[in-house]
Amino acid sequence: MRKFFPLILIMAMLLTSCSRSPEETGIETQPSISSSLSTSDTMVSETSIIIDHINESLSSNILLDADLIYPSSSVMNIFPVEIQSFAIDRLEDFFLVNDSIVDQKSDSGYDFITTKNQSTLSRNEFSFEFLSSFAANYLSNVVNWTFYMEFGSLNITDQTTDLDFSTRSDIEARFLSDLEKLGNQKSVHTEIYSMTYQEMSAIEEIMVKSGEYTSEIEAGLVTPKESWDTSDDCYIITAELSPNGITPVLNVEVPLGEYTWIDPSYIWAVYSERGIEFFHVEHPYTCQTDLSKQISTISVDTAKQVVNDKLSSILTNNQYTIDRMGISYIPRTSEGALELIPVWIVNITEKYKPEEGKISKGDEESINQFMILIDAETGKEIR
Repeated sequence: MRKFFPLILIMAMLLTSCSRSPEETGIETQPSISSSLSTSDTMVSETSIIIDHINESLSSNILLDADLIYPSSSVMNIFPVEIQSFAIDRLEDFFLVNDSIVDQKSDSGYDFITTKNQSTLSRNEFSFEFLSSFAANYLSNVVNWTFYMEFGSLNITDQTTDLDFSTRSDIEARFLSDLEKLGNQKSVHTEIYSMTYQEMSAIEEIMVKSGEYTSEIEAGLVTPKESWDTSDDCYIITAELSPNGITPVLNVEVPLGEYTWIDPSYIWAVYSERGIEFFHVEHPYTCQTDLSKQISTISVDTAKQVVNDKLSSILTNNQYTIDRMGISYIPRTSEGALELIPVWIVNITEKYKPEEGKISKGDEESINQFMILIDAETGKEIR
């Protein structure tokens, strides 16, 4: 069954010892990664993603049994990409309004600031992090965001509840406005989670009773909150680079040469009625949408034929099952600049089928999984 999912391209990005006043904040982009592409007449800024489940035999030993995921339009963009850098004074202007610095350390491109209100602000070449005293002292104990960043599992799931201090739509608008003030990230996809003070209190109580933080509590490194109330209710927001509504695969393994890999880029933020409690930006790549180049992509049938031809060229009786096939973006260098290009990513499971009379124990269960990448513009196999 074919399904259509609307996706909107969000146009936004994705701290002196005296009190600071609000100012317009600009963020510099690194000149070392620039674009050689000309400005396009039209940028594909909205699209729909089709999810079409296909179950068909491409040949006697090649089965396509997967959701095909691809844009409804055959016209896509190649995006030049820059990586942003963050000057500490501009971050101070944004995050440390009505606060004052009590300690500041700088060493080899790394800055760390603590404030009178017990907030912290740190930055290095390609990331920064702001924590309020609430986030540093209490929220960090109950929200497992470090685990999520590394392994993709978040211990909160509520993506529907509006909290009393703000609606989800209003908090998203504020978040996107803050991103715009911090830089020029023009293509992000957001996820918003709600977390009530009752939930946080319950999680903290379980963790304390489990003994997980006993040594830290005894050493004074962790202090359970005396009481929780509605002022602690918060929205947790994650954002990823998402040109044309498609999250790119930034660290895919591809052959050396013009194709490359870059570190994953993500943004985390937490808002309560007090304001920003937590803000973390890691490897902030920004798509230069005004310099994007339109291309026409190959059809689904052509992509299927490329895969079939590739697998058919392998001289084996093994059974191949295509279990995932969809369009995404991967990074490529072009004349020294970095850009995102659309590709078909095809996941394949190979089941070993030994020749008759040559079956060894366990051979019939041998399984191998691998990936084929196809340039969505040229139809040529990347790997």
